[in-house]
This record gives sequence, C-alpha cells and structure tokens, in this order.
Amino acid sequence: MPITVTDDEDYCFLYDNNVAAIYLGNVTQKPLEIAVFNLTPADRQAELRVIKMLSYFPLPINVTVFDPSCSAATAAGKPKVMRLPFNEAERLYFNGLVATGEPNAPAFNRFEYRNEFADILDWTNSNVTSAMFTGWSAQAALHRFYGVKKSNLKDTCRGIFENIRIPDAVHEPLMNGIADRFEMPHCHRSIVYAKDVLSVAELKILAYSKRAGATVIKSADGRRVFVTGHMDYGRYTLKQLYRIALEKDPETKPPANYFAAGTDGDVKMNWTPSCTLFYINWLNYCVYNAGEYSVEKLMAAAKK
Repeated sequence: MPITVTDDEDYCFLYDNNVAAIYLGNVTQKPLEIAVFNLTPADRQAELRVIKMLSYFPLPINVTVFDPSCSAATAAGKPKVMRLPFNEAERLYFNGLVATGEPNAPAFNRFEYRNEFADILDWTNSNVTSAMFTGWSAQAALHRFYGVKKSNLKDTCRGIFENIRIPDAVHEPLMNGIADRFEMPHCHRSIVYAKDVLSVAELKILAYSKRAGATVIKSADGRRVFVTGHMDYGRYTLKQLYRIALEKDPETKPPANYFAAGTDGDVKMNWTPSCTLFYINWLNYCVYNAGEYSVEKLMAAAKK
C-alpha cells in the first residue's frame, strides 16, 4: 500500500526515490501511524530504505520521520519533508516506530545526542505500540532496557550471513513464512551474543547467526523487537559502505557472501524475501493487530 502524503513535495520526494505514495485525502481507511527515527540524519537513504519496506504492507501508512532535535533537517540540501525534531514529535502517539542508522561514535555514551536518545527509548514505553530497533540502535536499546551488553569485534562484521531460526513449539507470528535458514545483511563493529540475551527472562531469541550473534530478539509482549542486522539494506548498500571503508583503509576486506565474483563484482541479492516478510509480519501482528496497545488506548492511559 502506498505511503500517505499531504502535499506535493512529499509526493515528489517519495516518487523520485521509487517509493509508492498516495494523497491522504484519497484514503478511505484510517492509516497506521508509524514513526521512523533516523540516528544518522545526514544519511537520508537510511530512512528511505525503511519507508520502502513499510510500503509493502497492504494497509495505508502515514509516516513521520524524526531526527535528534540538535540536528533535525540541517543536512545541506536535504528537503524538510515528512520530518520533525524529536522535541516536537514527543507529544504524539504512534502505532509503531522503527529506529535505524548509527551515530558517528559507536559507544553508547559517546555521541552528541546520547541523552536525547535515552529519552526517546523511554518515550516509546508510553507513546508507541511496538518499536523495532535495527542495527546499532538494537544494541543500544537492549542495553538501555535490559542491561544486555555488546561485545566489540576485532574486524567489522560486514556481509550477508545465514541466520538460523530457533526451534520453538510455540507459534511465533513474527517469523511466519520465513525459512528455517535465511540471509540478512550485517555491517557492525560489535555483536550481541546469545548467552547475554538468554539471561533476561523477558526476552526471546527468534534467530541467531554463527557469525553475527543473536540477530532477531523480541520482548515477551511484542512491544519491543530487536534486529541486530539490516533487513532494509538495498542491493548496493553494502557495496557503497565497502567503498567508503576502502577509502579509509585499503586493507578492508570485501563484504562476505555478497559479491558474485571477485571483490567488486555483481551482487548476490538473496535476502529480500525473508526480510520484507519480516516487516510485514511485524506490522501485522505487533502493530495492526495489537489492540491492547492501540494509539487510542495509549492516549487514554496518558490522561489517567
């Protein structure tokens, strides 16, 4: 279903980036309200990739992108569409939120807007039905909410790695239709080990990777979902990141299991079916069908 918009600038911006859009006035069903928080506001592609994944859901979605208040909409040449600084967005309620991107400093306590990011994590408890944290934000959120540590790696975990579903007799809607073994892009300098997650009773590991650690984790109530890889990565995202890394270090190894031949050849894009389905499952089971945590009920609870 196309992403809903209210003006021509939003429509043209999404259309130019191959994301289907429709004017809100043409939508008969109330759209889901989804927030996207971009930890790397200078990189607009990070949020666009997430918005494209959201657009595959069969119901209309209204997207609000918000940045750290200190850097909202300040990147040179970046249009101020579909976005708010967090200090304006925090009064709002959302059916779902996706956090993506990575600040310049990988340590949890060493980046410019670390205090506001902590506030945003806490804000999701009362203003968001279900929040999905991806990549670095998943590691940071696991640490903030549950004290789960991350472990630094000697070499960057960069490539396409096999993920293995955890056998479980209990039906898990988030993994509906996803194969027992599926691929996911990764590009991170730290890892979350399964043993550190298993010590938290409220968390459940849904998938892990022998190379990338615990990769898909959820809270018992489904209100928090953590994906330590990057399901939203497009065909050439890792290629672009690899070239940037090469400029800094000519000895950088190419992404594993990514190029069909050589170090910079054609790309083997084998992760999109499972990753797209995961986003659809999250929107369906944790957001749309989570009546207990509807936006209306969140707002009513706040007034008590």
